[in-house]
Order: sequence, then C-alpha cells, then structure tokens
Amino acid sequence: MLVLKNILSCFLWALIVLFLSIFGLEIAFQSPLGIGLFKFFLLTLIALSCFRGLVIFINNAPPPVGSSRSQLLFYLSLLLGLVPVTIYIAVAGSISTRSLTTAIYWFTGVSIVLALIPYIPWIFFSKLCKDNVARVISAVLAFFGIAIPAFLSLSFFAYYLVSGSVLSADTLLAIAQTNNNEALEYLKDNMTVGSSLLFVVASLFILCLMIFLTKSFSQQQTDHEASNKGTGQISPTCTDAKKRRIRIFGTAFILLLALVISSVLVIKASKNIITKPLIGFAQGLKLYKDFKDAALDRAHKFGSLAVEKDGFNGLYILVIGESQNRNHMSAYGYRRETTPWLSKMRNDPDTIVFSKAYSNHTHTVQALTYALTSKSQYNNFPLQDCPSLIEVAKSAGFKTYWMSNQVKLSAWDTPITLIASMADRQEFINSNAGEDTSTVFYDGELVNRLKNLHEDGSRVLLVLHLMGNHGVYEERYPRGFDKFGRTRVDRYDNSMLYNDAVVKDIYEWAKKQPNFMSLIYVADHSEGVDRGVGHDSNQFDWDLTEIPFWMIFSDKYAKEHPFIVRNLKKNADRPFTNDMLFDTMSSVLGIESNFKDDKNDISTESYSRTLKELKTLHGEKSLEGIEK
Repeated sequence: MLVLKNILSCFLWALIVLFLSIFGLEIAFQSPLGIGLFKFFLLTLIALSCFRGLVIFINNAPPPVGSSRSQLLFYLSLLLGLVPVTIYIAVAGSISTRSLTTAIYWFTGVSIVLALIPYIPWIFFSKLCKDNVARVISAVLAFFGIAIPAFLSLSFFAYYLVSGSVLSADTLLAIAQTNNNEALEYLKDNMTVGSSLLFVVASLFILCLMIFLTKSFSQQQTDHEASNKGTGQISPTCTDAKKRRIRIFGTAFILLLALVISSVLVIKASKNIITKPLIGFAQGLKLYKDFKDAALDRAHKFGSLAVEKDGFNGLYILVIGESQNRNHMSAYGYRRETTPWLSKMRNDPDTIVFSKAYSNHTHTVQALTYALTSKSQYNNFPLQDCPSLIEVAKSAGFKTYWMSNQVKLSAWDTPITLIASMADRQEFINSNAGEDTSTVFYDGELVNRLKNLHEDGSRVLLVLHLMGNHGVYEERYPRGFDKFGRTRVDRYDNSMLYNDAVVKDIYEWAKKQPNFMSLIYVADHSEGVDRGVGHDSNQFDWDLTEIPFWMIFSDKYAKEHPFIVRNLKKNADRPFTNDMLFDTMSSVLGIESNFKDDKNDISTESYSRTLKELKTLHGEKSLEGIEK
C-alpha cells in the first residue's frame, strides 16, 4: 500500500511540475494550450516520476542523505532553463505548442540529469566510507550542475538586453569571429546604463545561488557519517551492513533508471528553440573548418581552376565596404550630401552605379564567404568545394594583393582570413600576428600604404577591405569630418562622408597607375541605422540588405571591352545580390572557369534575375518581400 502511495505521489508531483511549466507559460503569453508531442510528454513524466521516487526512497530510508539539496538543484536549473524560452516568447509574441513544449521537455531532462549527478559520489564513496571525498566531489558536481543552466540563461538574457532579440547561430558565429575591440565597441553602442545594471544584478543573484548551493552540498552528511553520528564511533566500520547494502543498491538502481530515461529524453528532444543556436553555431564552425581544410586540396582536385582571356592585362581593384546603407548616400538620392565625390562621378560615362544591389546576408563573414567564392544562394555546392576569387585569379595568372583595415584574427579563423591568406601579399594594418591591437587606424591609412605598393605583374588584383561604417560610428572618421551632428544618424552620416573621401583617394591613386583598368566597390551588408539597430540578422528588415555597388572603368578598358561595359550599364537597374560578385568579377577580370555561373553574371547581355528569384540570409528570405 505504501509503495502504491509513493508511486501515485511521484506521478502527481511530476504532473504538477509539467503543468506549471508548460501551461503557466502558455497562459502567461497567450500561446495555444497543449502538451505538444505526447511521446515527449510521457517520457518527461516518467523521468520526473523516477527522480521524485529517488528522493522519496532516500528520505524514507534513514538516515536521509541530501535529497532536498538535489531537489533544489533541479528546481533552480529548471527555472533558469525557462529564461530562454520566456525571452523567445516575449520576442516572437507567440509560439507554437510543439516548439514551446519540446524546449521545456528537453530542459526538464537536462535539469534531472544535472540534479542526479551529485548523488553518484554519495553511493560510491559511501560504500568506501570516504566522507570528505564524497563531499568535495558532490559539491563540485553541484556547482557545474547549476553553472551550465546559469551560463545559458545569462547568455540569452544578456543578448536580449543588448539587442531586444533572441540569441541565434548567426549571432554566435559573429561573436566567435569578433575581436575584443569590436566587441567592446558593440557593447558601447548598444548597452544602456539600465540594462547593464540589470545584467549585473541578475548575475550577482545567480552567483549567490551557486555559492549557497555548492556550500550546502559541501556540508552535507554522507550515509556513513549519519550512521555514526552520536555513537562515538570513529572507525569506518559500517553498522547494519545488510540494510546498508540494500539501500545502496536500491538507490543506485533508481538513480540509474532516472539517468537513463532522462538522457533519452535529452537526446530525443535535442532539437528545440534553446539548442537551435548552439547546433547552428557548431555546424557553421564545421563548415568553415571544412573550407579551410579543403583549401590545399582544391587545386589538386579540380586541376587548373581557371584560364585567362587575352586582352585583360592591368590593375583591377576591388574595394569592400562595411555596414554601408545606400539609403544614406547622396549618390543614391539621400537628402544629405554624404557622398559628394561619388555623386559627381555618377556623371562620368565610365562609372556605373547599380541601383538595386542587396547583400546575401547581414553578417560580414557569412556575406563575404559567399561573395568571394563560387558558393552562392543559387547553387548547392559544398563550400569546401568552392574556390575563392583569389584562387581563380592566381590560377589565371594574376598577382594578388589583400590589404585590410579589419582585424585579422578572432577566436576562430574565418573563411575571410583564409581567403586573404591565399593572396600573394597580405597586409592587415589593424592587427599583429595572432593578436589584435588597441591602435585604431582610419581607413585613410590604407591609401598611405598604397603609395608604397609597387605592383610588378602584368595582371594584378588588389582587394581593399575597409572598416567603413562599422559601429561605433564616431571612431570611423577624423574630427574634421564631424559635419552633421552627434546623434546616432548624424555620426553614421559623418562616417559615410569620410568613406566617400577615402574611396576618392583610392581612385585618385589608381588612375595614376599606367595600367589601371577598373575599380569595383561593394559593401558586405547594410546597417539598420534609422531603426537604431546594427546589422544583426535577428533584427532583420530589408534595410539591412540595401547596399551600394558601383564600378569605374578606365578609358582603355572601356575601349577594349565595350560589350562588358555596355551590358553592365544596361543591367544597372536590375536586382543583384552580392553573392553573385564572384561570377561578375570573373567576367570583368577576363577569367574563365567551370565555377562561373552565367546566370549570376550581371555583365552578360542575358542577365535577367528578378526580385522573385533572388534571396538573402542565405536563402531564408526572398527579395520578393521588398515589394510588399
């Protein structure tokens, strides 16, 4: 009868925990009521019942050994796990029952596992009567048991305070590929005093809970100590050995059963809104690693990557802008005169300004990985099998240079770093080998370095990667360009004015070179400056994709390749995404390869891409939505 009572008690407790977690959130955020996938619900119910059964078994088998502490650890872990779910619902406004419940089931399983693990040293070391060892190991396991959900919840909470959005795989990849200075600039530009204080208070509160729980576990009695308490015995010899063995094996059996069921639940429900960013992050890093590992094999695998056409000798310059919104450029009709030089150059017959260029992603690494390789949103080729523009240019006989004002290294090497490293000569003026520097150069320093460049090839490709209009905006331009004011938009426009001056100086240097052929300018992505946001894909709107894209040709190039220039002018008002840059640049440079897709080449007469066909966020969104 007592056994049946305990089973019913465990079952009712499990139902209460689940209903409070699921229906509490559903009612609070007015989501559809339901239990989601029934198999997960049933599995979670069994796991919770086993956990509760273990607690009751220990409590009813004197002397009790710290079961209340593990139950507290479970409650705290589960509550912390609900933080990301709550943030997700708050941002999304509503959420499907399946998405909500799967996340709760998964974290319930995680919480049970984390709460049960500190029991293990009690069983093992209780048999050996190693009391101090049991306490220390149990306390350490309890610390990590609360630290894992604490770190997860604080990460989601911190990002929500900064951006008002949910942490995503794109964000984690951007963080991993960001250097310390850039991260500090981002926080400076987005963190308020209030949000900073709120995060500090939340962190201190969780830290106090962790200390309390760890200390509590470190002071608990083991079975051996409790048995000898008050008896005066100091010998490790255990009394009532038979009962003791029954208790140890009984506890171990229920513990193992609960761990197995909970682990199965964790694995089965592993794809959910909490783990989605982590899974995507891991997949992204693997993708970049595969691209890096395959770099040395591509030339062997594909043989000669490219061949050169006759008549394309000369100097070609690709300038990559950063975080540049064309709607803040006077050359594109902006009310302020932020790009006076480009506005003037629009009247030059050898200048082509494309009116409908869009980025393929809103983050630098993701955008340029596609823009600078044959990989695009419109093919299914694995990234590791896609050569870069630098690779095909070198294969076609170009001498290649890469000069950048962006920091070279981050927590992980990125495909952009790898692509740059393939150039015959690289220069990163804002970093040293392996460490970022606190020295801040304006982009104008690149022009100074250009004056010392003595290219020695008949065919030269020079890539210049600017810091451009990346936040914090006021750190992107000298004081002399503080023209428009000090608001966020004003500072962005000031940086745009300076960017225009830098590109003007690049062009002035270039046209003095006897073999200059063309200067092509494209931004990696745009910036949501009018909405007070940066370029986080979690804050997506079309303004994050609207980039400048333009070309200037020398008279010599225009005379020698009139069909290319004519076609580019004809297609200047057609939509284009910058992941098609590889294909277009290949034609401009006179490079033929098996990796070029003519459908993506805006320099061809047959180019006919429409907004309905084009995409962004690596295929997640159709540009057709711009017209709606």
